[in-house]
Amino acid sequence: MDPDVRRALVKALTIVAAVLALLGVGGWGAVTAGERLGYAAGWTGTPGVLVADRCLRSDSAEAVPTETGDCRGTFFPDGGGLPTEHARIDWRVDTHTRVRVSCEDGECRLAGTVGLFKWLSLFLFALTAIALGACLAARLSRSLLPWRWLVPALAILTGALLTGAFAFLLGGLAAG
Repeated sequence: MDPDVRRALVKALTIVAAVLALLGVGGWGAVTAGERLGYAAGWTGTPGVLVADRCLRSDSAEAVPTETGDCRGTFFPDGGGLPTEHARIDWRVDTHTRVRVSCEDGECRLAGTVGLFKWLSLFLFALTAIALGACLAARLSRSLLPWRWLVPALAILTGALLTGAFAFLLGGLAAG
């Protein structure tokens, strides 16, 4: 096989693999973030407050306060109702601290401003990965399509999404 043909084939296959990886990671991130955005906004589950009694490290069964991992406590729904003991959240929670959550079947997710910023930033990073994958795919198929404007337009879209993702990430860090 001619070395130039081999080099072009390897380059094309590398771009195709990168496109598939970016679209897969972006799709997974967008679906995950989209689901969790519903909890953070209070659209899914029952909004309320969780007071963590204990946290366990994910890699052991010993109780370790203020570690990331499996935290359990009592969930108090907004608007009254019976509190739920042994509610669980997979997030770093200081013991005896009130955390804004949205719960469903004893599983709680972070809600409020911090949750919104966190999941919006992940959603925008996922959209950035999808746009970057589309940009690479357009670059690969540019010789096949007469649309010369497509690659610069997708590059601008990718930059805008990445800027928005960083803005939401910094907003979430500032919010707590």
